[in-house]
Amino acid sequence: MTNMTYMRSTPMSKAMTIAEAKAHFSECVKSAEGGETVLITRYGRAAAAVVSAKYLAELEAERRKVPAQQGLAALVGRFPDGAELTSEVDRIVRDRSAPRKTPRLR
Repeated sequence: MTNMTYMRSTPMSKAMTIAEAKAHFSECVKSAEGGETVLITRYGRAAAAVVSAKYLAELEAERRKVPAQQGLAALVGRFPDGAELTSEVDRIVRDRSAPRKTPRLR
């Protein structure tokens, strides 16, 4: 590929312009399948990346974990007494388990 540079921050990564990626798209996909990240730039700035489907699935799985971790982290320090935390968790579970009233149709 023409004018392809290697990224220092991530080993086995490549960077190319949009025009280069367009001209060599099948090579970009082949590199991504091989585990490389291909960074696509526009006017010298990162615009997109081509990664393997496996790596994308790993990223998405990791992203799904983050909100739950942030939610638990929000509880840290709010309850100095463990019993108070336990009763709050029990209340949340009870509220979510309770049958919901269905709206009455007119």
